[in-house]
Amino acid sequence: LDKNMKVDMFICQLSTNDATKGSALGIVGESYKLEDFDTSTVAGAIGYIICYAQATWSCPVGFYTSLKYDSESYEQMYQLLLQIQHKWGIAVLDFWNNDEINAHKKSTHMADKIHPTMLCYRDDLTPAFYEFIEDVTIASCSCTLY
Repeated sequence: LDKNMKVDMFICQLSTNDATKGSALGIVGESYKLEDFDTSTVAGAIGYIICYAQATWSCPVGFYTSLKYDSESYEQMYQLLLQIQHKWGIAVLDFWNNDEINAHKKSTHMADKIHPTMLCYRDDLTPAFYEFIEDVTIASCSCTLY
């Protein structure tokens, strides 16, 4: 990504691929220095991404989760993300524990156990992203809103 571009917010997915591949979780360390993150672990990679985005673009950083599916690995990553959220003060768009969206009929809202359908994106996820981005960027804006 262009380091010189104007970025209002950096949003990253808590990767389902890391869960399915069995990536090492790692730990939430105390450092805020880019060079201290072990990017071979989920915690280290997330910390690195947050640190890099904040240092490069001085913008708010957010992560979003998958919808709920049967995965102990992803549940552990989700819990780790909440610890990281506490450390860094990042925003999290939590689809994992969104009871309303997760209650929708799986046959129409999920292409498989992990991937949403276009209907789910249209009716549920896109409106949630819009609100999330608006809330986070307005809250972090140092300007006067009219």
